[in-house]
Parts: sequence; C-alpha cells; structure tokens
Amino acid sequence: MNAKSAAMLTIFSFVLLSTVSFASGIGTSKITFSSANLTIAPGAAGTVSYTVSLTSGKVWGTNTNLVNSANLSNEGINVSLSKTYSDPNYTGVMTIKVSSATKPGRYAVLLNATGDDPSVTNALFTVFVKTSAVNTTTTVPPTTVPAFSLYNSTTKAVNATKGARFSLMAMDGKLINVTVPAGTYVEMGNKTLSSYNFTLAIYTISNLSAPSSASKDIVTYGFAYLVNGLISPAISFVNATGADMPLITTAQYNSSWTSWTFLGGKQVNTSYIGGSYKFADVWTYNSTAEDIVNTQFFKPVMWVFMIKPSNVTTTSTAPTTVSTIPTTTPTTISTTAPYTSSNNSSTDYYAAAIIIILIAAVIAYAMRRKK
Repeated sequence: MNAKSAAMLTIFSFVLLSTVSFASGIGTSKITFSSANLTIAPGAAGTVSYTVSLTSGKVWGTNTNLVNSANLSNEGINVSLSKTYSDPNYTGVMTIKVSSATKPGRYAVLLNATGDDPSVTNALFTVFVKTSAVNTTTTVPPTTVPAFSLYNSTTKAVNATKGARFSLMAMDGKLINVTVPAGTYVEMGNKTLSSYNFTLAIYTISNLSAPSSASKDIVTYGFAYLVNGLISPAISFVNATGADMPLITTAQYNSSWTSWTFLGGKQVNTSYIGGSYKFADVWTYNSTAEDIVNTQFFKPVMWVFMIKPSNVTTTSTAPTTVSTIPTTTPTTISTTAPYTSSNNSSTDYYAAAIIIILIAAVIAYAMRRKK
C-alpha cells in the first residue's frame, strides 16, 4: 500500500464515519411562544418571541414555517419570522402587523416545524384585534360578505360502479382524503348519473368569523366537493336505489378540529362568495390512524374547518431533519439560542476519533513492514 492509497483510505474512513454520525442526528423539536396571545389595534403591530428547542434525539436542522399566511393576508394581517432555519435550540421574533381595515376579532397564526420524517405539527398563536378608538364622526361600515378563494384542487372522472379515492394537501401540510365508495351515483335534477367528474377543493377564507354558537372556535380554511364543477345542495350522492350514499372523508387532525356546513353562496369563477353557517358537522377521532373521520357528507357543498381553542396545547413537536419545505404558553423563554448536543453525540465523536487513529496505525504498520 503506497502513501497515496493510505491517505485516501484515511480520508474515506473519516468521511464515512462522519456521515453515519451526523445522519443519525434525527430528533424531535417543539415550538413555544413567550406568551399565548397578543392584542393589537387596527393599524398597529406587535411582536412575540418563539423558541424551537430539542426535545429528544440529536441536533439537526429545523425549518420554522408560517402555515396560514394566505388566510391572514386576506384579513389584512401580515406575519414575518426573523429566523426560519437553524439547528435547535434557536429563538426568533414573530412580528404581526394589522392593517387599519382589519375587523376586530380572534385570528389564528399557525407555525410548524418541518422535517423529512415526514411529519408536520402545528403550533397555534392567537391574535386578538381590538376595536378601534371611537370616532366623533359616525360612518356606515361597508358591507362585507364571506369569500372563499381556491387554494388547491384535484379532479377525477368517477365511474359509479368502481368508485374512486381522492387525496389533497391543505396549506398546513395535512392531507384530506375522500373515498367515493363503489356504487355511488349522482342525482342531479331528474337524472341519475353513473359517470361524473368529482373535485375535492380547498379554499382560503376572508370576511368570516366563527358562528355565534361557537364564537370561541377559530376559523382555519374551507373545503368543498364539486360535481361536474358545481357546488350545490340540490345535487346528491345516491346508491342504485336512490337512497343517500355518504362519502368517507378523513383529515389528518386531532379531536380539537371540527367543521360547519356552509350554504347559500355563489360560485364566481373559481371562488365561492357569500353564504352562511347552517349546522355543525360530526367527526369521529380515530386514535389508531390519528385522524378525524366523517361518514355523513352526501352533497357537494362547502364546509369550514375550525379549531376549538380549549383543546389546543401550547407545544408542538416535529422531526428536526432538513426539509425543502414545499399554541401554547411556554414556562420560560431563553434570550439566547445555544447550540446543544446530547451526550450520545459526544460519545459518537470520541468513538469515531479512536477508530480513525486505529486505522492510521494499521496503515503505518503495513507501510513499515513493506520497507
């Protein structure tokens, strides 16, 4: 073995051992805030600090993302994060700017930490926009109506005898799955269709607060079924005898999530304008699959997903591996973001160093014998 080969072997051994050591550095992290909520006046801004910290495993890169920026922007709320990527632990400042036109109410800011586990878990922060100072001049506020803007959709042709399955990712990285069972026909007017186009669509929402009977719930986003491009309660999914045939809908959320049926709006191009809440929907939490399930929807209409704050915790966990990217009161927040590593990591480094030294010694011995 010549000197060049020995050097290459040493370098290769170092790279291999280093790669194994760092690749094993996959852990879980949590996002915490310095306060659970913030009250801001229209036209003003506020800040809150957040910390991404390691909860288990080894240090690795973590992305922090703002999930519902489109929804917030529609309401005149702009959110920015001072730091979105690093190895935990790290801290940042979230700046929230509220426009003078934003209506008073409760708004959700959703952050998540992403990795390639794959898994995305939300951390919820609540913003209360308070009523503006009373003016001496009385003006009539402009009339606003709820507006749903298309965010994402998927469409397939369905054969009633075969059925179909749909899956669509929402803006928070969670999947909504819909199964159209075999034997599902469409009753439309005086016709029964055995073949039709089915669309699963997700919408961002503006000018909509929670229903009065669930005023503390937080509005997140809307989703709808469409048949041949139409949202209408006059259309039904039925079986071969004409009886209602509910579809099976699942969503990757915990039991704090629910929805309300929303009717009476009109389709305008790809948007849905107007309408009102009609009734709360019934979802069942499946602890095995860790999702919520509905088996009652049998019409292509609009629904609004909501979160019940009383069931939302203030800590979020997510894998801390590198990702390309597509609420909650902590006890104390550190003012610095120290780099931390587990004892296991140090042990790995020492072991790697010893192995490299042994390899070098073997190479040196072999070269001496050759001489």
